[in-house]
Amino acid sequence: VCLVTLSLFCGCATEARIRQSGPEPSWRWDGEKIEGDQRLYVGISVADNVLDETQARRLALANAAENAARSLSVKVTSQLAQVTKRIGPAHKGQNEAEEFVESQLKAFSDEIIRGLHPREWYSEKWEVREGFMGEAFTRYKWFVQAAYPQEQYDRVMRAIIDKLESSLDFLLPRIQSALDAGDIPTALKCAQRATLRHADVFQAWWALYRVQKAAGDWRKAIEVLRKAHGSADSEKNRRLASETLLNVGDRLVGQLRKEAEQTLKAGKHTQSLRTLEEAWRAAKTRSLRSAVSQQYYDVLAEAVAAEVASQARGSGLEKVALSTFLESHAHTRAEAQALKEAVGRKLRDDGRVEFVIKDVSRDDAEKILKGQWRALGDLQKKLAAENIQGLIVAELGREITLRLGNVKKTETTLLASGRSLEAIRGRPDLPIWETIDKLIPPNPVAAFNVAVWTRRQEYRQGDTVEIHFKADANCYVYIIDIGTSGGMYLLYPNAFHPSGAAVGGKEHVIPDPADGYEIPVSGPAGWEGLKVIATVRPIDLGIEVKGPAIKIDDTQQREFVKKLADQLRKMRPQDWAEGAWEFFVW
Repeated sequence: VCLVTLSLFCGCATEARIRQSGPEPSWRWDGEKIEGDQRLYVGISVADNVLDETQARRLALANAAENAARSLSVKVTSQLAQVTKRIGPAHKGQNEAEEFVESQLKAFSDEIIRGLHPREWYSEKWEVREGFMGEAFTRYKWFVQAAYPQEQYDRVMRAIIDKLESSLDFLLPRIQSALDAGDIPTALKCAQRATLRHADVFQAWWALYRVQKAAGDWRKAIEVLRKAHGSADSEKNRRLASETLLNVGDRLVGQLRKEAEQTLKAGKHTQSLRTLEEAWRAAKTRSLRSAVSQQYYDVLAEAVAAEVASQARGSGLEKVALSTFLESHAHTRAEAQALKEAVGRKLRDDGRVEFVIKDVSRDDAEKILKGQWRALGDLQKKLAAENIQGLIVAELGREITLRLGNVKKTETTLLASGRSLEAIRGRPDLPIWETIDKLIPPNPVAAFNVAVWTRRQEYRQGDTVEIHFKADANCYVYIIDIGTSGGMYLLYPNAFHPSGAAVGGKEHVIPDPADGYEIPVSGPAGWEGLKVIATVRPIDLGIEVKGPAIKIDDTQQREFVKKLADQLRKMRPQDWAEGAWEFFVW
């Protein structure tokens, strides 16, 4: 019975090893081990014919790659489990993370196979019987010991984790989780990573906006919203970004006004004025602008009071008269009066110097401002009779200047100055405009004038706009448009008017009706600016004029303006003129 049973057992075996090609190696093990700077894996394959050796070896190597990939998967999944534990339940879940890892391992499979280096091959010869009475045949099993560089293993692992942690499916919930926990630094880091890796995706920029909103950084929030508007993939998202920009603008004004108060308390008048200039440009409503203007005048008034007190101590002034404030065409008499009243309140509250109201003629005020004391003999006698040793006069032009005329010393000194809010009306709150103002300032000695304008001062997104310009003399005109998103375009010259020539005294329009194109207003909401330069001879901008408008790459904007400014410096000041215009986009 034992013999029969043993015979049946042996006969039922489907595979029996009858001969090996050599002694069984010690390395035949289907896990992994590290040896020096390499990881070792064993791959196995089967061939039904000794002639299939090449195919068998290839399959054995592929099997070793599968083992390497499985090892990577375990390692990566383990690290992701730690990440998931750290960030909490906001992540989509460990199962989805493992599915992502699996898909990425497939993407890296060719690289993994290429990175494997066979170190030793080994084969065994087997006799196989598929059935109890089936005919036996020979089968070969191939084994390979393959080495995988540890450095490459770590690199692939980091690449997979980096790609997962950079996916929006991973980052957006993590941002939300950090915001819920009040962890702004972590939320900001993740949101910045999202926009870096997904710069053309609206959701990434919107997430960064929400972080900046939570941080209360409205300056950055506005910058991000412009990017969000540019990456919006639907009209709904574009409208959302645009409307939010308007609301955030008012928040920014509030933030800037508080900053101005803090810098003023620290005695930094100039910095406070610059902050209020930014607030004035950001304000969208008349009432809010009026409030910022009053605060701006109050800062100027405080600077005046401090300087008057300082000069009084040094020159023995006891009585100072608040005198005539001259307004230019860009200002109203009411604005000049508002500034004058602010200075009066501050001098009265300060109390260190006695002051009275004493207006003089416009002509005398101009002479005091210019320091022309020789022509003011009669005025000096009248002031001396009233024991007035100083006159405070001001001029509101492109710059606001307040000066003290010292009657005793017959000299005029500067008390305070600031940029005219009206002169910077609506100037786009974009860094490139600071560059334009610095490199191409107003040219008061130009021999002719040039102007650029639009028919309306407000446009809705989707409207079309016509740009008009006119110069007093025959010249060459260059018009730059700075959109609300920060994009820069050279509108003139263009493919239809490549020379940029303009006829003096004639009103030109872009686009000309014969050109057959339109200029759409794209938004987002905010101030859009135009800068026009006119020269007596053409200049080389170093770009090819093609199409109705030439976009200047964001990274090249400053260089473009610098090149334009360099060309102007080579000319006589009277040979070029400039102008600007702004309009608001809703």
